[in-house]
Amino acid sequence: MVKNIVKGKYKKISYFLLVICLMCLFDSVSAFGKQYKIRDYDVKITVPSDYDVIIKNEDNTAVYKKLGVNEKSINNYMEPLNIYFLATTQDLKKIIALTRKQDEGTKKYYNMTDLDSDIIDALAEGFAQGVKAEDYGIERVNDITYVKLKYDIVTVQNEHLYYLKYKTIYNGYDYMVYTQKYSEITSDDEDELKKVISSFKIKNLNNSNASSISYAVPLLMILIFGTIICLWNVSKQKKNKNKNVKTKKLKS
Repeated sequence: MVKNIVKGKYKKISYFLLVICLMCLFDSVSAFGKQYKIRDYDVKITVPSDYDVIIKNEDNTAVYKKLGVNEKSINNYMEPLNIYFLATTQDLKKIIALTRKQDEGTKKYYNMTDLDSDIIDALAEGFAQGVKAEDYGIERVNDITYVKLKYDIVTVQNEHLYYLKYKTIYNGYDYMVYTQKYSEITSDDEDELKKVISSFKIKNLNNSNASSISYAVPLLMILIFGTIICLWNVSKQKKNKNKNVKTKKLKS
């Protein structure tokens, strides 16, 4: 009776640990989209899977062909804006872009998250004035402080472009993750970009040893090891039981 109870507990623990392991393994394959690791910039970002992605310094030939654009025109668009990651819809009417640049100001402030609130407020106001955004605010996502900006502009071709941006200063760089489209920003666009910015990870150069270590890996190893031990115990108990049954039959 006691052995059966113990065996049942081992089975339940094993199944539970196995489910946890699978959850950890599939965590990077988000239901929201596909994760991209941009090693040249020490960042990770996830965007919806139906976007076509162009990454600076990588082979994007297949994407250029699919979209019907040439490499030179895309580079001429990305370079001046400091874009190194560009996700676009098939019709090129909406993009999600990631930019990075550095100047004396970003070197001075280094990490906006570590600044006093009055300095952050002043920076937010300055960012908003720079793009004439009346709708802006400050948000903290994954322990990084961002200025959120929402505004629109009229291009020289007399077209309206609408923007929703998350902007921060981190590791001495200005980072922006933003949506740009030819129609007004909707609540769905805001929800989508919030998921993107929530997936955005930057390696902290101030504490590279601590921040670059993913706790998911050792945790996953522990869970796998625990699962193996539990399954081994269940298997061992089953073998012992079969052995005892055979011994009894021989004796009889």
